[in-house]
Amino acid sequence: MPDKNRIPACFQITDTDLSEHVALASVKTMQTRIVQLVIGLFERGYLDEALTVTFDAHPALQFAERFRRLLKLETLVAVLTDGILPRIRRRITFTPDRASETHRYHVRGALDWGRTLRANFLVAASPLLSDFVVCRPIKDFKTPENLLTVLTLVRVIDDARGVLHHPAVGPALHDQERRKIQEIIWTCRQALRPTPFSSLIADAKGLLRGERAQTEENRLEGLARSRIERARRTHGGYQALLAWREQYGQLDLASFGPAFSAPFRPISPDRAYELLVLLELLVRLSHHGIVRQRGAVFGTGRVSGLPAFECRFRNGETWEMFVQTSHPIQEHRYLQQLAGVPDFIIRNPKTSRVLIGDAKQYMVSSYGAAFYKMMGYLYQFGGSSVCATVVGGVLFVPHRVDPASGWTVWTGTGAEPHRQALMTLVLPPDGIISYDTQQDVEAFIAFARRALAQVGE
Repeated sequence: MPDKNRIPACFQITDTDLSEHVALASVKTMQTRIVQLVIGLFERGYLDEALTVTFDAHPALQFAERFRRLLKLETLVAVLTDGILPRIRRRITFTPDRASETHRYHVRGALDWGRTLRANFLVAASPLLSDFVVCRPIKDFKTPENLLTVLTLVRVIDDARGVLHHPAVGPALHDQERRKIQEIIWTCRQALRPTPFSSLIADAKGLLRGERAQTEENRLEGLARSRIERARRTHGGYQALLAWREQYGQLDLASFGPAFSAPFRPISPDRAYELLVLLELLVRLSHHGIVRQRGAVFGTGRVSGLPAFECRFRNGETWEMFVQTSHPIQEHRYLQQLAGVPDFIIRNPKTSRVLIGDAKQYMVSSYGAAFYKMMGYLYQFGGSSVCATVVGGVLFVPHRVDPASGWTVWTGTGAEPHRQALMTLVLPPDGIISYDTQQDVEAFIAFARRALAQVGE
């Protein structure tokens, strides 16, 4: 880990930019990684519904609402197929009935003498019986509650297909989204294969695809609900189905909403990289303790004093992460040329020391400009009264620039506590986190923990 007191002259260059075409092409790669990270963090409970913000405030977060809905649908389908349907099969309802069958020269079942005699003597008056009519008890599973169960599965399949094949939404779906929708369709199809559900598919489709589909579905649900209420003790699975349908109706998968109205409108590589860095940091911090989302909204500077995320390390130490706001730093110099706020601020609430972070996809904005903008942040938020509080700044970049390594820190000059560190950390936009990159991130976390834990003199 290089530790220097002087910034090399190579960082003053401004011709490290790549073409705009290459920069925009990298957005698709970052989106792929963002998809994986959002889904993983959501499933582990680190992200919640409050992740969503207005897409104008942070366009890269347009993914969040779509993934949340798909993950909720996936969870609901798992509850239906793995929990509710087995309960229904164990206590499935039916209407008892009897079916008549005719067998020649042998008897299988309870003999119906009246029909047997008629079947023989109407053909020929003979004392010998050749045709035997038997009655066999059967179960008619075409009950309102069973038909509603099959109709629910068919409804989920139709709604998922509607998203997959929608002319405006389907072509813009990400591969990961399309794969999840296909998995949901396959799961529902597998649930419909066993009898007696398979024998009711045609009836359910007839109700759903008729001219009065919604009316017929509501009528069927009302009839099933009244039957279930009358036999509440034996119809626990069907009661769970009714509650499930209410949750599914609130999801409203068929209504695409603003998240699907402009699925992939152009976003700058800088914006996408900001979100990518945030999610990568949350993943790495989750290995050191517990990460949870606290802020109701993030991605805009006009938020309350709550941090967006909180990380509690195993030793009891706490980090608060603020996104797109300078709220933790109450006092700062005014720089007219430096509009805006840092991308991230990490604060140790016990010591009140903060670390400024900025993520720059410098294929669009030059590396030199990004580097000196971070120095401007340190000057702006490093007034005499707060200099001991701001321990330094870290610049997240997508590629290494010689002669710097993946993790570089300049501890600055002067006496403590007025010394501020300036750091660069390489986080690749393609999501390929090598062993060296992991070690660099761990070195950054260790350095930041030491710096934020120190109490200024």
